[in-house]
Amino acid sequence: MKSSTVGNYSPNALYILYFSLLFTAFATYSIAQTPLLIDSLHHALSKASTDTTRTRLFNALATECHRIQSDSAWDYAQKAQHLAHNISDYEEELNALKRLAILAREKGDFDVTIKYCREGIEMAKKYDFPQKAAELSLTVGLVYHFYRSDIAKGIEVYKQGIEFAKASDYHLYTAHGYAWLAYLYAVQRKVELAEAQVELALHYYKLAGASTPYDLFNNVAAGFGSFDPKRKLKYLLEGLKYTPNDPMILMNIGHTYFISKKHELAITFYKRALETFTLKPNDRAESMVYARLGSAYSELEDYELALEAFNKAIAIAKHLKVGHQEALAMTYQGIGRIKEKRKEFKEALIFYEKGIEIAKQYHSNSATEEMGGYYNIGRLHIEKFQKFELGIQKCDSALHLAIKNDNVSSQIDAYSCLQSGYDSLGRYEQALGFYRKEMSLKDSMLNIQFDTKFDSITADFRVKADIAEKDLLISKEIAHGRLTKIYASILIGGLSILCLLLILWITRRNKQKLAHKNEELAIVNQALVESNRIKDNFISSINHQFRTPMHSIVGSTALLDKEIPSALKSRVSDIKYASSHLMKLLQDILNLSELDQDNVQLKYKAFDLNNMLQNLMQQYKAAHNKPHVELHFMKSGNILSHKVWGDAPRLNQILSSLLDNAVKFTEKGVVELSADVKYISDKQVKILFEVKDTGIGIPSEKLPFIFESFSEMASVKEEQFAGSGLGLSIAKEIVALHQSKLLVETELGQGSTFFFTLQYTLADLIPPPQEYSPNILSGKRVLLVEDNLLNQKLAKKLLETQQMIVTTANNGALAVEAVQQQNFDLILMDLNMPVMDGFEATKRIKAMESTKRNIPIIALSAIVGTEVEQELSKIGMTDYMGKPFRPDEFVELLSKTLFTKKEYNEIAATIYKQTFLNE
Repeated sequence: MKSSTVGNYSPNALYILYFSLLFTAFATYSIAQTPLLIDSLHHALSKASTDTTRTRLFNALATECHRIQSDSAWDYAQKAQHLAHNISDYEEELNALKRLAILAREKGDFDVTIKYCREGIEMAKKYDFPQKAAELSLTVGLVYHFYRSDIAKGIEVYKQGIEFAKASDYHLYTAHGYAWLAYLYAVQRKVELAEAQVELALHYYKLAGASTPYDLFNNVAAGFGSFDPKRKLKYLLEGLKYTPNDPMILMNIGHTYFISKKHELAITFYKRALETFTLKPNDRAESMVYARLGSAYSELEDYELALEAFNKAIAIAKHLKVGHQEALAMTYQGIGRIKEKRKEFKEALIFYEKGIEIAKQYHSNSATEEMGGYYNIGRLHIEKFQKFELGIQKCDSALHLAIKNDNVSSQIDAYSCLQSGYDSLGRYEQALGFYRKEMSLKDSMLNIQFDTKFDSITADFRVKADIAEKDLLISKEIAHGRLTKIYASILIGGLSILCLLLILWITRRNKQKLAHKNEELAIVNQALVESNRIKDNFISSINHQFRTPMHSIVGSTALLDKEIPSALKSRVSDIKYASSHLMKLLQDILNLSELDQDNVQLKYKAFDLNNMLQNLMQQYKAAHNKPHVELHFMKSGNILSHKVWGDAPRLNQILSSLLDNAVKFTEKGVVELSADVKYISDKQVKILFEVKDTGIGIPSEKLPFIFESFSEMASVKEEQFAGSGLGLSIAKEIVALHQSKLLVETELGQGSTFFFTLQYTLADLIPPPQEYSPNILSGKRVLLVEDNLLNQKLAKKLLETQQMIVTTANNGALAVEAVQQQNFDLILMDLNMPVMDGFEATKRIKAMESTKRNIPIIALSAIVGTEVEQELSKIGMTDYMGKPFRPDEFVELLSKTLFTKKEYNEIAATIYKQTFLNE
């Protein structure tokens, strides 16, 4: 203030009066007598003799009325702001502006919120109130990112607020700013930036003396929730260490399990969240928990309990002030889904519409419910009421919101619904377009699936943390009861400070014990994660190291087979068999690693099922070395006339594993592969595959374990049937990728039958490609890029046997120079090379002028795996062949590559997708 006295009061007297009122407020509020406090403030206001005192009393009234959600809060804050402005009491004016901004935000009037915040920030800067500037900056930042989905603007404003807070050593608001930045960077999927902000926030919370920065972990977990549930759960569990009974964290852990389809676990955490409200009531949060609990019961089809929870959510939310009823939108959507499952479609539409109406009041805060409502209404109009145009309109609204909020799963749902609507109208081009977008997003989603193994790694953590949390809950309940008595004692003049300090010391000690336990468990968890990473890297590395020399062995053997006398061919045949067996083992190890990491994807192409099965059996008849075992192939006749769309190599892999297993456990008798059509239409075919043997059978006690990795089913003569124990496990996993199940029937001493059913789309409408000429490779110029001189020599010799003109390069840099100087029909590119690898060389060639960048490039490498193939496709490689390869497969790939017609590929893909869409 400019003067030392104001009216008849000295500054000290005013502060004593004000803080006396605040103490009275605290004591009265603690025993739920806020109306008495407001009456006291009114009485003080009537006695106040200066504008300064009246300004502070108006602000105090605004605060208390806001606390009880009274509409009078707005009027008192406005009076405080105008009065403070007239007397140049800038600090009180800033307090009033902040209160008005928060009230406007809760009313949904965000333009007014920003106006008051901007006005306050400029005043705070002008009159040197950096703390107030920090508080107002964080308020306006919240509006931008939370209600207007303007993340970039939110980041800008939060950074400004952090600078204000740092300028005044306002550590708490510095920490808040970094916490919100962490959330926004997480939403943008900038993981490293987000985690850096978390560390900064923790540092400033510590400086501020804040012992429970759980909001930090809750918010950043929410940011990661849309794409990284594993990291989300990590931060929620971290937050739980600070506040074991925080209902929002417990609810969000429940929601994490809900979206990963673990509904029983979700219900457990929702119920735990509800228990906390007995200690600290929070109607807004409680209504949200009941809404989520209802959704979980609904997924379990327990509709009575679901409706009971939904009705509780509605009863609580309806009493809340407008602006705090987000749970209503979720609840109406949930009831709508129950109505739909009960085939009450018209009633379902009513509740979906109610949900949208409520969700619109909360902008991005309930965007998920709004887009879900539009999607459900659109889907019902298309599927149940045949109102296709109206359904498309609603689904388009859902898609717009899903794109705006970067919600990939909702975009997939909307694209699927739009595809169905346009397909029903006969507008197939538009339907096909939406189908392509849906498939593209589904492919991208495969990279962000929840790590199902995370639960088993952290199971011990959760159990021990749960026990410790319950202990702490009991401690906090005791503390709560005693603290209430302390407040009562203060009001009647009692002194119980020592008791309070003792309780706080016990609580802190319990927290420290819990933190220590969790730190130990976190170290164990990190060690397990690191161990898995090292294992995967080792498997990848050792696989590559084995494949490089194996390529030389296989290639040399193939060339040797054509040059040596017939008397020595049996020995060469033994080498080929042994190398083939070793390569099968290496491939099994790699497949197991990829399946563990969820990296295996099916690749659909048209193939002749009959030819594939015939070729498979011919290979086995030629390769297996058991003279007393007969191999037969049985099929139903109508397979012969159909081609299908599917993943032929993966089907081959399943059947090879089953045949390996059958031959291994059959010393004398018959192994039979059969394929039988169980259902066929003009578009689909369902086929039962069986591999039957007359071997030793499987003991009943070992039957539950035969599909486990490294499990070896054997009788007494275990060494006789030794193997890797991977084949059946891999076969089971790949069958599961086809949405089917591998089953077995067995009788000890009589044999076993493994069987499964696959459904394929027919591909007969696709015109067959023109067969290529046997001498298509003759005279073609090929650039062979290979740093291993032995492999280079073998490949060159193989290419020259096809009369190809071969130029060699020892690394990627030399390959780029060669392409710039010469013309080639084909490039064969190794990937792992010195100076410049195959990836970079390919990128540079594809950046050249059109005649150069259109040269087909085939990757030849011992580096194998789905991720590698995906990366090669992204940089423009034409095809891929892993080392070692059979010479006949190699020549066939080169021939197809040089022959392939672009027009045929496009026609095939279009007809397949149209056929699939119409199904």
